[in-house]
Parts: sequence; structure tokens; C-alpha cells
Amino acid sequence: MVTNVFRAMKYTIKDFKKQFPDDNACLEYIFKYRFGYSFHCPLCKKGSWSKIKERKAWACAWCGYQIHPLAGTIFHKSDTPLTSWFFAIYKFSNSRNGVSAKELERDLGVTYKTAWRIANKVRSLMTMGGTKTSRNCRSGRNLPGENENALL
Repeated sequence: MVTNVFRAMKYTIKDFKKQFPDDNACLEYIFKYRFGYSFHCPLCKKGSWSKIKERKAWACAWCGYQIHPLAGTIFHKSDTPLTSWFFAIYKFSNSRNGVSAKELERDLGVTYKTAWRIANKVRSLMTMGGTKTSRNCRSGRNLPGENENALL
């Protein structure tokens, strides 16, 4: 008798490091997530983009129009490497009880102030209503009076 056993795919730290080895991989992911594979230039209406070296931006190959995928995100104007931000998001999404700023400080090798800022930005992103992330992740915080089992 053949039985199909459903096994949930686990996204491990090994998978994470393979998918996001450096800041360029993280930036490419954000660009593809925000603009897709067939994003057309608002000026010339062509769809060929090239990464600008030493900048977190892409330029249209035809007219030179530039887009900045980090603008309007939690990563905007941050000197912290994108790999650190992505790792913090990974930790929050895999943690059942949340992640403290002190834990991020140790794991990322950043100051407490930076770890606290990252933690607050990620928590606010994950608790926003009506976004893709709020449906898939929980922030690890319960509002006063909430039953913890109700969130499981």
C-alpha cells in the first residue's frame, strides 16, 4: 500500500544563506519583488534595466531613468547591510516568542541601538494590517487581554 506523506518544507538557515549570500542578492530580490520581471520604464516604456555599480539603484538601458527599490521601505536610508535586515526578518518569522533587540545585537554584531531600531521596524512591518506579511507572520507580541492560544 502506497501512502502519501505530506511534509512541510522547512526554510533553514542553510537555505537562507544560500538564497541571500550578500547585499546584492538581497537588493536583487527586493527589485524583483517590487517591480517584477517585466517592469517598463515610465519615461520610454521599454523594459531593459541594468544595475548601477556602487549604488542601490537600477537605470533604464535606453533613457537612463533611475529607480531605487529601497525607497519607501524599512531599508530606506539605512547604513546597515541588507543581509543583516534580511536575517532579522528571518529570525522574526521563525521565532514563536519573538526576538529581542539584545538577541539581534549578538547575532548581527551591531550596536544595541541599531538592533532595537531593526527590531521595531520589523515588528511594525509584521503587525501592519492588510499586508502580505501580517497574514503569514506573527510578531510575537500579544495585545493586553489577548489570548495567546487564539493566535496559534
